[in-house]
Amino acid sequence: MTSTWHLLTDSLSHFWEQRQQREKQYLLTSGVFLIAMLIYVIAIDPALTGRDELQKSLPRLHQDAAEMQAMAQQLASLPVLDSQRTEISKENIDDALARNGLKPGGKGVTSTLSVTDGVVRLQLFGVSMVAVQTWLIEMQKTTSLYAEEAKITRVDGGLVNVVLMLRQPDQNN
Repeated sequence: MTSTWHLLTDSLSHFWEQRQQREKQYLLTSGVFLIAMLIYVIAIDPALTGRDELQKSLPRLHQDAAEMQAMAQQLASLPVLDSQRTEISKENIDDALARNGLKPGGKGVTSTLSVTDGVVRLQLFGVSMVAVQTWLIEMQKTTSLYAEEAKITRVDGGLVNVVLMLRQPDQNN
């Protein structure tokens, strides 16, 4: 390898010595220009182009970030994991109904409730829609129940009659 290196340097020095001063200046100027062009092509132009592309894509990236934050908030509001959810029982549902003012016998509220194999059938008559919505959200968060069927009928005084069939997803899914 050293012999190849010496051979190369000897031939370059011999070539350089045979050049006149004016040719040496042209060669040096051309070499400096070539090096400057290589630096521009390799380093400066890609940096400038990348900066321009980044400035153009920045509004889209901000929008994507806002969408991701909204999705993260939605994810945080989703029901708890299956391993953390409480099992449904008639007592749990009765307690949740009572907390939301939907207990049978309270303020003219009449209802029927049945719970079998992860399915809740509920009829409420003469109740506030807001209370029903609050109760449904609580049930979704604590037990992962989702409405499979719902029939809501408006009655006098801003009250509603509600017939619901709620189901808890299988834990295997």
